[in-house]
Amino acid sequence: GLLNLQSQLSSKFQQSRVRTREAQHTVRFNEIAKRSQFESKVYRDQHRTLKEERDRRRRESNMARAKLRLNCRQGEEKLRLIRQNEHLALMKERNESYNASSKFKID
Repeated sequence: GLLNLQSQLSSKFQQSRVRTREAQHTVRFNEIAKRSQFESKVYRDQHRTLKEERDRRRRESNMARAKLRLNCRQGEEKLRLIRQNEHLALMKERNESYNASSKFKID
């Protein structure tokens, strides 16, 4: 009887220790899993934020370069028109000069 009772108590104590350890392991595992998920979410959020910022800067840079190219084209067009007008004025002046000298010769 007494040995049997002692054996049962020892067995129950061992089972209780095993259950306690398993519960502690489960709690620790759940904490690690939660921390891992949290850190993963934080990492993903930071990564997404950085990507959005990079994309925004890239779009702004592309728009700025497009604006510069447009300004350059408009400036080149204005210069072309100015040169064309200057050339036409020069040709008109030469023509008037030629006509005047022809009239002078005729008179």
